[in-house]
This record gives sequence, C-alpha cells and structure tokens, in this order.
Amino acid sequence: MKSFSNQVPISIVRPPIVFGEGDKDVYNLFRGIARAGVHVIPSLHDYYFSAIHARDLSFAMMQIAELGKRETGQAMSTGTYFVADEQVLTYSDLGQIIGHVLGRDRVMNVRIPHPLLCSLAAINELIGWIKGEARIVNLDKARESKGGSWVCSTEKLKSEVGFHCVRTLETRLRQTANWYQEQGWLPASHGVLQVS
Repeated sequence: MKSFSNQVPISIVRPPIVFGEGDKDVYNLFRGIARAGVHVIPSLHDYYFSAIHARDLSFAMMQIAELGKRETGQAMSTGTYFVADEQVLTYSDLGQIIGHVLGRDRVMNVRIPHPLLCSLAAINELIGWIKGEARIVNLDKARESKGGSWVCSTEKLKSEVGFHCVRTLETRLRQTANWYQEQGWLPASHGVLQVS
C-alpha cells in the first residue's frame, strides 16, 4: 500500500477486533453466554485487548479521509492510524459485559490451555476443510491466542483527527446483542435494553 503513496493520497487504518451487527465471529461469544452462561477463554492468562464497533470504525475512516495525514512513502509513517475504543478489556471482562447486556447475573469463564486449544483448532480446521467452510476456531486463531495482549493507542487519532467513539463499548455490545436477537440468532431476553 505504501508503495502507491507517491501516486495517490493514502492513509492506513489499523483496527483491532471489530464487532457489530451481522458479525458471525463475535456472535459465537454471545451465543455461548446466552445459551449456557459460559464464556470460553482461549488462554490460561488474562490478556488485554482493544476492540471497536464497526460503526465507530466507519466514522473514524471518514474522519481520517477528511482530516488525517497521508502516507509519504518515507520510513517514518505519518498517515497510519490505530482505531479502537478507549476502553481496554481482558477477555474475562468482555464475557462479563456480554453477560450483563444479555441479562445474565453470572457468567462462568472456562479457560482452555494452549495445547488443548491447538488440538481443538486442528480438528475444527479439518472439519471446515471437509465441509468447505471457514471456521473461526482454527490454527491461526490458536497461534494468535498465545501472542499476549493486543492493545493499541488512539492518542494520535484523537490529537490529529479529533476522533472519539460516540457510545461506550458496553452500549455498542448491547446494540449488537439487540440485533442478534431481532434476527433470531439469539433467544430474546428481558435483560437486554434497546438502543436506538
């Protein structure tokens, strides 16, 4: 991408975990918590990570296109922006928040050791290959889970572009849960508050 920076104006956007309405990967987290109150954590450790809702990411990209700096092709990057919600979570935190927006009083964390996760991922990947479909739990995801914390700073984005998320991460997770329930992906719950 940077190789084209002398031909067209380019800014690079680097988001972390992206979630939102219609997303099938993060849906699996909601499904386990909604149905059984179980949150599977792919590690024995509590690593931190950043996330962002797809709508906030879209807003950020529009602001970067209008106000952000451009790549120059030089070694020191000027037009690259990390885009994330300011709230940093652990995987345990995420499960508890999802449980809260789904109206569950308790969520049980189930931690999977890395060797077992790799075995399950290999089996899942084989099943996906046989069925001709992509599977979220695969060997690449298993390797990622061993990488530790995945947190990015949005200071440059805030100072240069003025971007900030207009809603909290919990509100965005509630909004996502509402959509899953409206589509029939999750059972309806009286605990979920509607977000306009």
